[in-house]
Amino acid sequence: MTHLAYLAATAALAIAVAPVIAGEATPVEWSQLPDPPAQEYEDPYRNLAPEQMTDLMSLVRLREQLGADAMSVEERTQLEARITELEAALQAGGIDVEWLLSQRWAVADRRRHAAVATNAALDGQSVQIAGFLILAPPTDRGEASAYLLPDRGVCNHLPPPLPNQLIRLLMKEAPETGGSCVPAVIRGTLRAEESRHEVIVIDHSLPMWSGWMLEADEVRVADRSMSDEPVPR
Repeated sequence: MTHLAYLAATAALAIAVAPVIAGEATPVEWSQLPDPPAQEYEDPYRNLAPEQMTDLMSLVRLREQLGADAMSVEERTQLEARITELEAALQAGGIDVEWLLSQRWAVADRRRHAAVATNAALDGQSVQIAGFLILAPPTDRGEASAYLLPDRGVCNHLPPPLPNQLIRLLMKEAPETGGSCVPAVIRGTLRAEESRHEVIVIDHSLPMWSGWMLEADEVRVADRSMSDEPVPR
């Protein structure tokens, strides 16, 4: 199955489930969850070609190795020659290596903010959103909980999505899902509330860092036979 076919299948599942949810709620897409202004930031690394990024990472690693390791004169000479080669290749591509490396931590901070920042316009709103459901242990207060994700990647041993693309659900009771990562549509009150928990998914524990909490008024899970589409990897 191609990626486009998978997206089409996911949309079809959401449509199949959505009509059973009633009440006033604003349909929300996953692309609306991040804070829009936070996604616009200067990142000079975006302009690097893949091979340039590889060379830059190798340069950093070799420089660290040169400063940390005890080595013979011959090994040091070879290492210095390789570093010089990488520096020359990057500079030939118009890259100011030292300036670019000086931007590492500033860019990392911008990326982190973009990954965590949530859309203030949705905070406190009654929404309806479709995704894939993973049940989680009850809260300390005994509430049923779960996570809603934009795709099934976590169930295929991929990392969880970014915090502003992961919704923690609080529910009156846990639904019968018949499995993990099943398609579902949720209606409830969405709040910008950060949380971090460890959750067992299939056979391994994952850190679930969520920027959203959804107090679910209604949870509708697709029929199990509809949720067996293979996910292309």
